[in-house]
Amino acid sequence: MNIRSIKRLVLVILTLGITTPALLAETALTDGIRAFICNGEAVVLKETGANWFLTDGNDSFKIQKKGNGWNWEKNGSVYLSEVGRREWLIEILSSDGYSKSDCTDITESVAEVIEVVKPKLNENISTIIADLASVKEQMLLLNMLNASLALKNTELQEQMVRPKKKTLVDDALAEALGQAGVAPSAPSGPPLTAGETGTLRVAVKKCWEVGSLSSTALETTVVVAVSLARDGKPLTSSIRQIGSEGGTAASVEQAFATARRAIIRCGSSGFKLPSDKYDQWKDLEMTFNPERMRID
Repeated sequence: MNIRSIKRLVLVILTLGITTPALLAETALTDGIRAFICNGEAVVLKETGANWFLTDGNDSFKIQKKGNGWNWEKNGSVYLSEVGRREWLIEILSSDGYSKSDCTDITESVAEVIEVVKPKLNENISTIIADLASVKEQMLLLNMLNASLALKNTELQEQMVRPKKKTLVDDALAEALGQAGVAPSAPSGPPLTAGETGTLRVAVKKCWEVGSLSSTALETTVVVAVSLARDGKPLTSSIRQIGSEGGTAASVEQAFATARRAIIRCGSSGFKLPSDKYDQWKDLEMTFNPERMRID
């Protein structure tokens, strides 16, 4: 087995989150793995400890578990959620606009394939272990090289003492200004009128699907903060829950997810707000109460 084949095998093992003992013990290799087909593309999610990761080719990054689905930021904001028994939906908000498509959960099918392949892996496990031992020796050499480079890096940092002193002076000056009462200026421009906030509230409520909330979530109020670009489009990475009242932890999470989707969907074309008051509405707080909505 050549070195390229070994690297490919190591990548497969790491992607599935398994180890050599797991193979020998006949452990279910799909534990912590969820696989979907969305619009002809494979979406593979992996659970490691308390975190979830999206595996995309050779790339894997942390994503957020949100109620009955997952959310991540890659080529736009993506939300994968279960909308019915074994029915899934993926929604994408990017620079090209908003799109959605149905998804199929293929985790069980993948598990069946792996159960067929696993005995073949066990047959070759001894050869794999020997080849991995050779790779381990090469990794030890690389670690020694990295240690040598780290020493050189430390020497370079020691030669940069003067710029560090300047940073300390700047920090001291900033602290002195703070103690002297110098604070950031308040938002400029006239405040939003009741009519302007009312128009925004109506726009968001068009996409606020309270009918999908559980009975407990209907008794839950969440306060959501969001930042808007100058074109009125919400910055999805800024949407966060800053307060809640009533309900349970699960109902709060469901209520926030529903509010977040409402902001993203109805804001995909940009909310119609006066450009001369941008400093007043670039950062907003929205209170989502099933009985009423308030925008601050």
